[in-house]
Order: sequence, then C-alpha cells, then structure tokens
Amino acid sequence: MIIYNGFDEISRPPEGSVVTIGNFDGVHIGHKQVINLVVERARQAGGKSVVITFSPHTRAFFSPDKALPMITTLDQRIELISRLGVDVLVVQTFNLDFAAITAEDFVNKLLLDRLAVSRLIVSSKFRFGKDAGGDVEMLNKMAGEHGFDVEEIEDVRYRYTFVSSSFIRQAIAKGEMEMVMGLLGRPYRITGKVYPDTRRGTELLNFPTSNISPENEIIPVTGIYASAVDVGEKRYPAATYIGTRPTFEGEKLVIETHLIDFHGSLYGQTISIDYFKKMREDIKFDSVEALKNQITIDVQQIREYLSRHADDHLIQPIDWPE
Repeated sequence: MIIYNGFDEISRPPEGSVVTIGNFDGVHIGHKQVINLVVERARQAGGKSVVITFSPHTRAFFSPDKALPMITTLDQRIELISRLGVDVLVVQTFNLDFAAITAEDFVNKLLLDRLAVSRLIVSSKFRFGKDAGGDVEMLNKMAGEHGFDVEEIEDVRYRYTFVSSSFIRQAIAKGEMEMVMGLLGRPYRITGKVYPDTRRGTELLNFPTSNISPENEIIPVTGIYASAVDVGEKRYPAATYIGTRPTFEGEKLVIETHLIDFHGSLYGQTISIDYFKKMREDIKFDSVEALKNQITIDVQQIREYLSRHADDHLIQPIDWPE
C-alpha cells in the first residue's frame, strides 16, 4: 500500500481510482464493508483502490472541547486499512487550510486533479467541503458533469444497532468487550510500552505482571479481563487488570497484564493487549492472601474461557507457552 501524507504528495494520479473518504476510527465492520467494496470495484475495473482519511479527526478539529477519544491510534488505523488490500492511502492533515476548501474545489482539485477519480463510494449521509457544503446530491450532479460514478452505501447493522464508532466507544468504556469484538470484527487492542513498577505481582503475589503506558485513548472500565498479549511474533494468553489497586490503597489507574505461563521480562518493550471479556469487577480485598487466592481463580477461569473459545477466529490463534 502506498501512503501519501496529504494530497500535496501525489504527483501522479493513480489509474482508474475507486475512492472512499472518512475518518474510519476503529476500522469497524461497517468501515470494512465500504473499503472491501472499494477494493472489489477497483479490481473489477482494473484500477486502483484509494482510501482518504484524516488526522486529527474532523470533530477534534472543529470542536476540540468536545473531541471524542479515538478507538485506534493513527498507526493502528493505517495497519488495519492496509490489511484490507487497499492500493493507496491518503492521510490528510485536517487544518484551517484544508477546512477552507469549498465542496466544488474538493471535487475538482482533489478528487479529479489529484486522484482522477472514476468511482466514489460514500455513505448516503456524506458531507464535505467548507461548512459541510457538499452532499451526495451535489456529488451526483458533478459526477454527471465530469464523468465519474457515485455509489451510495447504507449503514451496517449488528444485532440490535447500527454500527458506529460512537457506539463502539461507549461499549469499550463499559467493558462490553464481546460486543466490541463483534462490532470491530476483532478484539479491542491497547498498545503501550512496558515500564518498571512496584513488582508486587512478582514478589508478593507470585503473579508477575507487565505494566504499560497506553498509547490508546479509550481505557475500558476497571476490572479483570480475559485477554491476549502480542510480543513480537508471539501472542500469549493473559489476565489483564485495569484499576487502582484498592487492596493497596492505590489511587492511580494502571493497566497491568499477567502473561499466563510466560517466563521473562518485557521491560522497555512495546506490547499490544487484546481484550476479549470482562471477567469480574475490581474490588478491595481484606488481605493480600485473599487477593492472591482470587487471582489464582481468575487465571484458571481465563484458561477455561480461552479453552471454550479454541475455535473462535476472533480470539485465536494464541501461543500457549510450553
């Protein structure tokens, strides 16, 4: 996949561009349906599939005081889009100059001049250009004038709701991780660098943990989670804790994960944690021994959960340490 950091980097338009546009935060199953259609249409026509996305999120630019936390980091978004077989990704910085481009210029100077668009695939609710002055009706009119096609798509449903990044943000925050897996088509992932901490997990509880400084903006509600941790090319089973360590009178929110049956130090490494299911609440125990006993139970229940989902493609594969 070719990545352009803005339209200005495009010196030669891709041939027969089939294009879609959006923030694509989370790259959820609705986004995937759109992007897969773009890739399919491009291959059918012998052209190039093109995705245009923005950084920062358009809402964060227009209303910074109401900015929503992002489901994915920009690096994660780029990786997820790349996995879908896209030929070209344009990551456009959304700033004052870009926001000032009129809808007409957006079509003429960007879609036509820079991308030579042959087909544009967008939501029926799509708005674009200065003051959101352009819509699908306008696109269809300009398409007729300039010889490209516009294909409208409708929102995707999952169970009882339409799929949206807003709904997914709420579900993550509530710890509804199995619902989130269905909406994203994969587990929610938090990436971060492992830093040294109190070593209570190793020295006091006999359950060594790796604490991370998260790069992601949305942290699930406090509790214990069945999870997996990516370390390099390996993906280990894990019990992940999010909370303030109330048994030790803690105040700071931490994310720490115990890689089941894993031996070794991860200090200084960047790891990624996939969240499958919230197993229990974060509670204060009367003693360290009571906490230790509960962690033993937690780890066993997570082993059983992962065993029951041995054929679940959203969870597997997992590399169990020997």
